[in-house]
Amino acid sequence: MAWTTPKTWASGYVVLAADLNTHVRDNFNAITALLDLATGSFTDGGILLGSGTGAFTAMAVLADGAIAVGDGTTDPVALTLLTSSTGTVTHEKGGLEFDASAIALGGMIKGSGAGTMGLLTKGAAETILTMNAGATDFAWVAPAAAAVTYWKSVL
Repeated sequence: MAWTTPKTWASGYVVLAADLNTHVRDNFNAITALLDLATGSFTDGGILLGSGTGAFTAMAVLADGAIAVGDGTTDPVALTLLTSSTGTVTHEKGGLEFDASAIALGGMIKGSGAGTMGLLTKGAAETILTMNAGATDFAWVAPAAAAVTYWKSVL
């Protein structure tokens, strides 16, 4: 069944059965054929892509954390951007991959494992950031305990 350009109805026009058949029923059947609703052949959760004047193309269900990305010319492709469907942007895609909303004034971002990041809270007044004795993490220490020479100047 071919698509027919819908009629522009004028006020006072008497609608005939032939009008309804051509402009409503036949067009509905044309849409149904394009969508293939009768056979239910689309994947649950898939995405329908327009294919010019032809039938729609069904895109598969996206993986957890994936989004559809287009280039403006060809069909979109799946890109895994998030750690999960409710996650954060992965660091490979420019994200921090951790919840930075908990960072407080004076806090810093630090490596917390291979490929992971976490937060380091600020130290107490006049403490120095050093590496702990086991060289496994940062530590805030008083200058005397750090055995370093420092100076404090007042301008």
